Amino acid sequence: MQPLRWTGVAVCAVLAVFGLVYAVIDVTKDWAGGFGRNMAVAGLFGVSAVLLWRRPGWRHTGVALGLLILGVFVLYIVLVELRAHGYFGGPY
Repeated sequence: MQPLRWTGVAVCAVLAVFGLVYAVIDVTKDWAGGFGRNMAVAGLFGVSAVLLWRRPGWRHTGVALGLLILGVFVLYIVLVELRAHGYFGGPY
């Protein structure tokens, strides 16, 4: 079971890095929607890699996923506010 767990950690970490790379590309193209989506994907796979690596209990897993959901929600609000104030292509 150990090699399978480390394979999962490596795959999740690589997918998180790809998500961050695409998020940076979206920022350079001024595309807020793609940036938010790719940051959420990077966060999800990053948290998954850490949870596979550390093997915490259910309480810590719930806290990590709750913080991820909170971070995605805050990122969404920030992006909506930036778009409403004229950044990323103007107001709605």
